[in-house]
Amino acid sequence: MLKSAEEVHLVMVDPIEDEFHHGAEPGADAATYLARHGVKVTVERLPSANHSVADVLRQHAGDVAAELMVMGAYGHSRLRERIFGGVTKSMLEGQALPVLMAR
Repeated sequence: MLKSAEEVHLVMVDPIEDEFHHGAEPGADAATYLARHGVKVTVERLPSANHSVADVLRQHAGDVAAELMVMGAYGHSRLRERIFGGVTKSMLEGQALPVLMAR
């Protein structure tokens, strides 16, 4: 499915650039993997600028005229999600764009 896409945007919001988190070049490993499989990929690192990650992703998807969003999904404890919210839950609520999630 990704091979047939005109372009794939690999987007990370506020990635931590160090050897213990996302590496020295966040997204480079995933982009290399996708490129090896014939996917035209662009890595984009976006600042949240005090907005929720879900809002940043929605805005960016609109800015690049995305037709589909593919993302990982996972949950936290009910208490943590009640206090802090969760990106997965937020992306499922009120999304105008089709979203493919994998857990």
